[in-house]
Amino acid sequence: MDPQQSGCGGNTCRGSGTALNKPAVRQKPSGIRLRSALTDDVPDIAQIWQKSILQVCMPYYPECPDWVQQWADSKTPEAVAQLLAAEEFFVVAELHKKICGFFCCSFQLGTFALFVNPEHLHAGIGKRLFSCYQRIAMECGIEQLSFDSSRNAVAFYEKCGCHQIRRSATDENSV
Repeated sequence: MDPQQSGCGGNTCRGSGTALNKPAVRQKPSGIRLRSALTDDVPDIAQIWQKSILQVCMPYYPECPDWVQQWADSKTPEAVAQLLAAEEFFVVAELHKKICGFFCCSFQLGTFALFVNPEHLHAGIGKRLFSCYQRIAMECGIEQLSFDSSRNAVAFYEKCGCHQIRRSATDENSV
């Protein structure tokens, strides 16, 4: 399913948990385009993923910097290429024809990840990507989404209408 065909350009949250039918912020970042990821995007996706983990997530895990570094190091172009092949959906956000964020998910495998280049945080890119994820879930018949979140992302998902339902033993959050 292509993100453009699924209506991911819209701003209404539908199809997931507590965000059902909640209007999202109406400001669209100008020039943002969502599309399916391509093999040629792999190096850029890996770079954004690593950069985001190290710059955005690291401060929320001061007690385990080695673990965060290993997490970032695991997001190699080879690992991203494997995910691109395995995930049902892999969507990138482009700004001026340059990738600035992405999400990937598999409803069958129960996986989800969403990251935005730290240089583009708070510009609505994450909300656009999450709205696309919600819309695709709804179109796939998924009535409620549940996923793990890093500590730093909990507030973002709450702003998107999600609610924290538990903390795992490793202190990751489920929303």
